[in-house]
Amino acid sequence: MSTTQDQTPGMAGMEARLRAALDARAELVRPEDLAPIAPVVPLRPRWQSPWVLLATAAVVLLVLGAVFQTVAGGPRSDEIAPQPDQRTVEQTPELPADVGRDWRPDPEAAPIRADLDGDGTRERVELLTEPTADDDGRIRVQTTLSSTG
Repeated sequence: MSTTQDQTPGMAGMEARLRAALDARAELVRPEDLAPIAPVVPLRPRWQSPWVLLATAAVVLLVLGAVFQTVAGGPRSDEIAPQPDQRTVEQTPELPADVGRDWRPDPEAAPIRADLDGDGTRERVELLTEPTADDDGRIRVQTTLSSTG
C-alpha cells in the first residue's frame, strides 16, 4: 500500500476502487469454492509399488528354483558325461623324436617363409613326406625358429 506522503488524489481514488472491487470478489467466494480441485488420495508405501512387488516375486522364484534344483537330486551333467579312458604309460603310443628326419622334401611343395612365432622374422618351413609307393604317407612340418622369438 502507498503511504500518505506519496499519495495523489487520483491515486487514492484508484486505490479505493481497487479495494472495493477486491472486497466484492472476496464476498462472492463460498467455502465449497475453496475445496481442493482433485480429491486427495493417500500415498501408498513404497514397498507396495508394482515394480517392487514384481522384483520380489522374481527373486522368490529364483530362490525357489535354485532350492528345487539342489533338493531334487537329479543327475548333473558332469556326473552323467562319459569319462575318458584311464590310460597307462604302457598304453599310450609314443613316437620317437626323430620320426621323419631321413625323409626328403616334397618336390611339389616348395619351402615357404612365414612368421610362425610372431616375432616379425619369417622362418623357412619345409614339408617332408614319408617315402611310400603312392606318396600317401605321413607329412612332417620342419622349421627352425629364429632366436629372437
